[in-house]
Amino acid sequence: VGGYHPAKLALYNDLIERQLSKGNPMVYNMLNTKYFIRKGPDGRTVAELNPGAFGSCWLVSAIHFVNNADQEMAALDSVNLRDTAVVENIYKDKIPFMPVRDSSAAVQLIENLNDKISYRFKSKTNQFVVFSEIYYDKGWNAFIDGNPAPYCKVDYVLRGMALPAGDHTIEFRFEPKSYVMGNRLSIWAAIITYLLLIAAALQVLGIFSKKDLTLNA
Repeated sequence: VGGYHPAKLALYNDLIERQLSKGNPMVYNMLNTKYFIRKGPDGRTVAELNPGAFGSCWLVSAIHFVNNADQEMAALDSVNLRDTAVVENIYKDKIPFMPVRDSSAAVQLIENLNDKISYRFKSKTNQFVVFSEIYYDKGWNAFIDGNPAPYCKVDYVLRGMALPAGDHTIEFRFEPKSYVMGNRLSIWAAIITYLLLIAAALQVLGIFSKKDLTLNA
């Protein structure tokens, strides 16, 4: 879960130092930690299955609002994160409604690619979903049935979204401005290159046509 890459997001690094380092099981579960690597009785390293992992996404029945990031971090010590999402007050405008219980409601991951993650959702009532993905709004955009949708930071490092009743497809797409602009420039560069090649080819054909006319004359 902690990983070995030195360039960790500051939020995630805070979580490692203040929660994972002390072995908070709720935090490991919300990060969907599937295995714990431990040493067995014989001294050999073994992988133990974590039956408490929350999965890639889950519905919560309540939202616990806090004033700042410090309170959000502290709440991870006491809140049942499987049932309640911890959210800073600054994100209230991204949550237009509170979740309403529906025993048949469900959300599941259907595709996880490098630059797109898709989920399927079904509920008779409005819900709030927590996604076990690191919050990063500088490039990751959210969509409900293809339409842009707001999402917010929950549980200090994860993503959360209010979802209206019904059957919906949720997508997160990685579309940083630099990436999109680079793609557009590449497309225009390719178009211009092709046009120049076509113009050059037509010019060459025109020269040969003139030579043929001169020879025939």
